[in-house]
Amino acid sequence: MGGHLEANEDLFACGRREAMEEIGVPIHYEDSYTETVYISANKTITPIAIDEKIKPVGLYEMIHPPGSPKAGRIYHLVIFQARVLSPLERFRLKLDEVSGIITLTKEQVKRGIKRKATLRELIEEGAKIFGPGEWMDKLEWKLYPIGTAEALAYIWNAADR
Repeated sequence: MGGHLEANEDLFACGRREAMEEIGVPIHYEDSYTETVYISANKTITPIAIDEKIKPVGLYEMIHPPGSPKAGRIYHLVIFQARVLSPLERFRLKLDEVSGIITLTKEQVKRGIKRKATLRELIEEGAKIFGPGEWMDKLEWKLYPIGTAEALAYIWNAADR
C-alpha cells in the first residue's frame, strides 16, 4: 500500500487513511505501543518520541530504487498495530494498488529477512491469502519481505535480542 499526504494532513493521519482506503474495511488501531522506533534506510533502529494518542509501532525510511521516477528520494512508511473489523473475505481491495493480502505469522515475518520462501511453503506453514485468486499459478514464487513486513521483521528481531 502506499499513498501521499493530502493538504493539511500529517504522516500519521495519512497512514491511517490510506490503509482504510486501500483495504476497504474498517480498521481499529491498537493503542498498545508506548514507544515508536525509527528505522533508517541503513537499518539502524532508534526509539523516538511521538506525541500521538495512538502511537505507531514504527517509521521506516525507504529510498526509491534506481530506475524509478523518484530514484534516490527518501519516503517513509508508518506502521501501526491494528485489526480489521470485518472478516478478511469482505475486503474490497483497490486492485490497481493492492492485488491481494497475505497474512503471515510473526515467526514467518521474522524469518523472512533471512530466507526466501515460496508462496506454497508459506501457505503450508499457515499463511492465508485473500484476493481475486490469480495467485494460484504463482505458488512457486519466492517471497521476501519489503516495506511494512521488512520493517516489522527488523523491529521484532531486534526486540528478541
